[in-house]
Amino acid sequence: ILETVPVTPVLIARIQELRQLGYRFALDDFVCLDEYRPLLPMVDFVKLDVLEQPPEKTVEIIAHIRLGFAGQFIAEKVETREMFDLCRNSGIQYFQGYYFARPENLANKAIQPGQLAVLELMNKVRACEDLGEIEEPLRRNAALTLRLLRYANSAATGLQQQVHTVRQALTQVGLKTLYRWLALLLITSNPTPTNALTARTAVTRGRLCELLGRSRLDREGQDELFITGLFSLAEALLEIPLGRLLEQLSMPAPIVQALVHRTGPYAPFLKLAEASERSDFEQIARYAGDIGCSPEEANLAQLQSLAWTEEVTGEASAAAADPAAQAGRR
Repeated sequence: ILETVPVTPVLIARIQELRQLGYRFALDDFVCLDEYRPLLPMVDFVKLDVLEQPPEKTVEIIAHIRLGFAGQFIAEKVETREMFDLCRNSGIQYFQGYYFARPENLANKAIQPGQLAVLELMNKVRACEDLGEIEEPLRRNAALTLRLLRYANSAATGLQQQVHTVRQALTQVGLKTLYRWLALLLITSNPTPTNALTARTAVTRGRLCELLGRSRLDREGQDELFITGLFSLAEALLEIPLGRLLEQLSMPAPIVQALVHRTGPYAPFLKLAEASERSDFEQIARYAGDIGCSPEEANLAQLQSLAWTEEVTGEASAAAADPAAQAGRR
């Protein structure tokens, strides 16, 4: 509900009607005005623009409405670590903003041994002509072997029989799904509170790119769109310069073009996903037109992507499983 919408009896009645049908509502760019107070019991989220007001004003708004509001706050336009900490300490649980997609001080960061092992395996999978080329390095890495077997036997794969060896897992899972799982494993390999939020954004972005490609590209193209969206936040998540990461990782040219130069056949999909995160309706319409879809289709795909990410990350948390094990499903 935009801040420019006047609060009227007609609006309140319509919100109540739609809530009975299962819809959920958010107040956008909320400011502490009494005219909006009747809406608080009927909305699930209140969005606060923390860039447009002093930090103390944000804290004041939260304290002012908390007693009459049972939903969640969303801080948008979070640009700095300090603002993220202030919002989190004030009880805000959901965040949007450039801070979560912006890497800092990456020049001296080194690729960790565990990350390097995953990168090497991803390269072997792409070049694989014999499963033995992947099986041997996996068997030498006990941690990766355990995680692969856990993934292969999880509900995410849909396998009917338990697997007990690396060879069985590789045969049953397949190389394309294995590559997708390794990519997710790499992206979630540097867990911090901030990265957990950024990882959700990356997974959502990858899923959205994939869904937008479903009626436009073959299965391989859809998989590559997923990787494109997922790795578009790799710098922020892994704290490794993208150029250095791509030096270590063999990726198809369209993915590299989209990630590095924002050009090539996958670039409009990625740009549309980024515009959807910002709710930039002008850019959404532009890039939706570039790939031949309507803004309405893009919006539906965004909602489906958010729901999918919520489902798989929620299951991972509840089961204390690898996020990659859950998000590897299609």
